[in-house]
Amino acid sequence: MPLFSAGSNSRGQLSHQNLLDAHSFQLCHFANPATNSNLIVHDLALGANHTLALCAYASTCTSEEKEEVGMELWGSGSNQRGQLGPGENGHRNQPELTTSFVRISLEGLLANVEEEERQRHGIRPQPPRDDEQDAICEIISIACAWETSFVHIRRRSTTDENVASSDLILSFGANDWNERGIPSRRQFESAPVNIISFDNESTSSLCRITQLVSGPRHVLAIVKDSSTKSSQSRIFGWGASRHGQLGRGGAIGSVGALTTKLPSTFERPCEIQLSDPSDDRPIGSTRRPVGLAMGRDHSIILFEEESPQASQSVVLFGSNKQKQLHLSDVPSVGENLTWVYPLDKEVTKVCATWTSSFFLFKDGTVQSFGSNTKGQLGRPDPSLPDKEATSTFVKFPTPNVPPQKVDITSLATGSEHILAIDRHTGDVYGWGWNEHGNLGLLHTEDVGLPEVVWSAQDRGEVGKVWCGNATSFIFVAEDHN
Repeated sequence: MPLFSAGSNSRGQLSHQNLLDAHSFQLCHFANPATNSNLIVHDLALGANHTLALCAYASTCTSEEKEEVGMELWGSGSNQRGQLGPGENGHRNQPELTTSFVRISLEGLLANVEEEERQRHGIRPQPPRDDEQDAICEIISIACAWETSFVHIRRRSTTDENVASSDLILSFGANDWNERGIPSRRQFESAPVNIISFDNESTSSLCRITQLVSGPRHVLAIVKDSSTKSSQSRIFGWGASRHGQLGRGGAIGSVGALTTKLPSTFERPCEIQLSDPSDDRPIGSTRRPVGLAMGRDHSIILFEEESPQASQSVVLFGSNKQKQLHLSDVPSVGENLTWVYPLDKEVTKVCATWTSSFFLFKDGTVQSFGSNTKGQLGRPDPSLPDKEATSTFVKFPTPNVPPQKVDITSLATGSEHILAIDRHTGDVYGWGWNEHGNLGLLHTEDVGLPEVVWSAQDRGEVGKVWCGNATSFIFVAEDHN
């Protein structure tokens, strides 16, 4: 079940065993995978020049069925700032660059956390092993900032434990904007891996991280506080905050600017509180967060009403210099702004490039607004004399065969380019910035309207797509070649 990639590759982040940009989708290389098995890519996280892959093995011992075993972490690209981990014995023993995906040991990461911090969270380091199926912790999800990595872990329950442990985040790499959730900005701390915990912020006995998302310089997490009687989801953020992309507690209203000057960064996770004056209550009191997206200087949260109707709303906050927060042509252009949008049809996902925002609707349409300097909105320029230029929806080509409509089921956004999967054909459409060939079209010209960049009929059925900083990845569930 292969993984393909295209685009910028100056530090080997495409895992092509070279440092050359790729203008077409080429096969990624995994170093020393287990024999008699196939890797299934569950998720990727993409930094400036590094890539993390969360994979499971699918045993091929029998021809009738494949069983997934052993979730593992892999990485490729630059490790100059420690973003691929310190290795088993400290950061100096880990190569500064790898052009293939190499396995990153979870036990090795845990061993490089300060002893006092490990003890505080009840983690006992174990010797590195080839099979992490029996390790004390399991990896749940991953994320990457510019040169920083995050690994969301959960302790496995043991027979002598009656109480479950809260989720934790391992953070390693650069800390230029406090994206590691710790005060110091030094490249390496006394320990090159630190733990981010939400226990101190919660009054409940158990914290579960339901979503972890990172932009280039700031991070958001949805944390569910669970107890035997109730549960509540809250949003925490840390890292760069000068543009209002992390909010500022009760100082934010549904429309308008912050009334107090923001710090340039939040050194540690802080709860994000957004108030809606329509009912004069915090949004979180009646709605629960179900989706996150982050641009360079703005953030998006998808909320669902906690009611039988389950109505939705989207909150956008941070910089609005490129109109990435607002659909309408309004004069409010600047920073530290917030808008709340009630939705008249169901959104399945919110996404963001650096300076643009996207809503994927259940009906398969995609709405876009913000900067269009690289064609990333996927629709005609509003300045053109075209009746369709005023539409805020991405303009997909009309197929020649029924149902003659592109129906998008999956959407991925990178720095300034986008990939989308069509439900009917399985084809992948791409558009936007293409300077490094990251759309895989054998050229480096920007693409203003969606084009097919991967034919499912010719190249295989696509399982998932990812976009990074001038990089694109496609995981093929079924190879036709």
